[in-house]
Amino acid sequence: MNDHLATRGEFARQADIARTLGSPFVAKILEAGERHLGRAPRTAALIRSWPGDPSAAALAMRFNAAIHALARRGRPRRLESLYRRQHDDFDGAIAAAMASEDAFIAHWMQQPPQTNEVNRAAAILSALMVAGDRFGLPFELLELGSSAGLNLNLVLYAYDLGGLAAGAADSPVRIAPTWYGAQPPRAAIEVITAQGVDLHPLDAADEATRDRLLSFVFADQPLRAERLRHALDLAQRHKPRITRADAVSWLAEQLAEPQAAGAAARCSIRWCCNIWKPPTARSRPT
Repeated sequence: MNDHLATRGEFARQADIARTLGSPFVAKILEAGERHLGRAPRTAALIRSWPGDPSAAALAMRFNAAIHALARRGRPRRLESLYRRQHDDFDGAIAAAMASEDAFIAHWMQQPPQTNEVNRAAAILSALMVAGDRFGLPFELLELGSSAGLNLNLVLYAYDLGGLAAGAADSPVRIAPTWYGAQPPRAAIEVITAQGVDLHPLDAADEATRDRLLSFVFADQPLRAERLRHALDLAQRHKPRITRADAVSWLAEQLAEPQAAGAAARCSIRWCCNIWKPPTARSRPT
């Protein structure tokens, strides 16, 4: 199998997805990367010998983030100027980067992807507003796979939920998802505790961590990158509580602990999926 065939399909498929998501710049990066993979023998060998499903491993997204990380470092100059929209020679810039930075790209791609998308907090907060309107109780939040724990700070963000303002109005983190259907009920949300678990929790104050998270943001989505920067800054002032542990055993331990008096049943969050157990009589105010 030659180097081009090693990525044919996966990079092209992800390029199509990127265009669908409104990121034509990223699509062109992936397509140019496929065309010039022969200039990066280490990266080509890594992709060719990757064990398992390349889609499940997000190899194309790892490659895109590696190229973005190089551009953020200003090397090579031709690549940096492409990302600054000073020219549109994708083939020339990507070919130069792959030839000179093969070792960097291959090393970057061996590390697991790191994302911590705070925009999904809108779905979580909306669910909490529905539960809060029904039960009128504060919450204890448990998050699985917390990464840097940015979603644990969800009450510190400002939201526009289909025209309904919620959260902290003066927050620098502003979340306004595309909204369909009715607004959630107007309910004040009180979070007593918020804690998470991750096998490899990230520190929002660590520069390498910040760089890696920002590199995985699509380069033609500047508002998303700005929101992430603000969320990382906020996490340094309000440090999320994250335990390094296996999620299954940690969650079982947390759910076995008695709740604070007057708290709603604990909400367990995994990404944007919510597991909700209605409050028991014991958890209601007396």
